Amino acid sequence: MNRTNRLAAIIMALQHGQETAHTLGEKFEVSRRTILRDIQSLSEMNVPIIAISGPGGGFRLMEGYVLPPLQLDPVEAATLIFALEGLSRYADTPFHEKRWTLMNKVKAIIPDDIMARMDPCSNSCSIIFLTAITFFLIWTHCWHASLNTGG
Repeated sequence: MNRTNRLAAIIMALQHGQETAHTLGEKFEVSRRTILRDIQSLSEMNVPIIAISGPGGGFRLMEGYVLPPLQLDPVEAATLIFALEGLSRYADTPFHEKRWTLMNKVKAIIPDDIMARMDPCSNSCSIIFLTAITFFLIWTHCWHASLNTGG
């Protein structure tokens, strides 16, 4: 996991409750010292992290602080829906299970009037377009995996 992803993951972990540097280090497979540097960096970025000392201490986010939800504009949502529908044509991708839950989540946040305009488009998309998007998603997944493994 790269540093940027780890910083975001630390915030997400702290949204669920208090954590120690040790437990965060174990979760993200880095040293306690790295976590302390990350906490310092997050504090410098104005993330309101509270340090609690002593037994039972650790770090937590200030009450009420949450990461904003992912915001997609209608074009981004449509792009994601088309890409996921393209993936549904292939049963043996690494995204087999998650594509359905993600598609349902994205469809749930799209207003009904926009979804009504998207449905006819999704049914008439060419297989070439869907194949290109599928290839791009698989390539991106493999590329990110190679970065994380150093290969």
